[in-house]
Order: sequence, then C-alpha cells, then structure tokens
Amino acid sequence: MTFAELDTMIRASVPDPIARKEILTGLHEIQEAVNQCAVWWLGVSGFTVEGEQYQREDRIYRKASKTRFQVND
Repeated sequence: MTFAELDTMIRASVPDPIARKEILTGLHEIQEAVNQCAVWWLGVSGFTVEGEQYQREDRIYRKASKTRFQVND
C-alpha cells in the first residue's frame, strides 16, 4: 500500500477532523523520514536522485564512484 492510498483511506474513514489532521500529519512525517532514509541509502550505495521530489520525471543515477564509504572485511 502506498502513502497516497493510505492518505485516501484515512480521509474517507476518519470522520473527526482533528483526529484526521493528526493522523495525516503523522503519516506525512513518516513519509518524509522514509524518503530521507531512501536517499541516504541510495547515496551510500553509489546512486543519486535527480529531479523534483514526487514527480514522475525523477530518475536515479549511478554516481561516478560506486560508494561513498569503504567497507573492510
């Protein structure tokens, strides 16, 4: 289930406007945290995100170097 689907379900199912706003605010904060974690993980894996966030034109590109950090065994 996507965040957009959850948002739609919450808006349709929670009749109390104050509770709905609090739930949607929490959902938005969770979504932002997930986005930040994903961008960080892509960065340390050698990828970068280009374009405006939340637009279909976003692309993920491989960086010139494979990773930012070296992992030693």
